[in-house]
Amino acid sequence: MTAVGTISKVDRENIDKSGRKAKFMFTYTLDPERTAGAPEGTSLPAELTLRAKSIELQRFTGSADPFATGDRVEVTVRAADAAPSSFYITAAKKL
Repeated sequence: MTAVGTISKVDRENIDKSGRKAKFMFTYTLDPERTAGAPEGTSLPAELTLRAKSIELQRFTGSADPFATGDRVEVTVRAADAAPSSFYITAAKKL
């Protein structure tokens, strides 16, 4: 599924257990303007919760911390079921 919208909230969690090199999981809240490609029967919440690791965001955008509150973005995401509570980012870009 693809979504275009504005980031309304950014959370960052350090997921490195060793404490030597910080690795982050980002959680973004997106206010979607439009969505496309959702499987039939999928119910989407009013705000989309998006998650990605910093290393993956680096690969997608060239920055390990690419998005801030207020940024307009286009993301491709996947979900595990028909009524997802969060989506995993598989591609992203700032508009």
